[in-house]
Amino acid sequence: MNEPDLTGWYAGLVIGAVAILAVVVLVAMILALARTLGSKSRDVALTLRQARRNTDAMPEVMSINVETHQVNVQLAALRRSLGTIYSGGQR
Repeated sequence: MNEPDLTGWYAGLVIGAVAILAVVVLVAMILALARTLGSKSRDVALTLRQARRNTDAMPEVMSINVETHQVNVQLAALRRSLGTIYSGGQR
């Protein structure tokens, strides 16, 4: 009797095993990248939180500038008044 030719079956099994191995390797690479991305995203979130804390006072800078300008305007008016008083008193 003739033995059946199993070459096609063996080739199919080898191709299937290689395909499964390729999928397993790709999934492992994707999971490793996802793990790295997850840890990096935590670092980024912490850094952004720290940056927010560091810049919380920035809106106050404008009010400080406005108040400083008002003080300077009042000082200039006082200097003018004092100049008028002292120059008028020396005549």
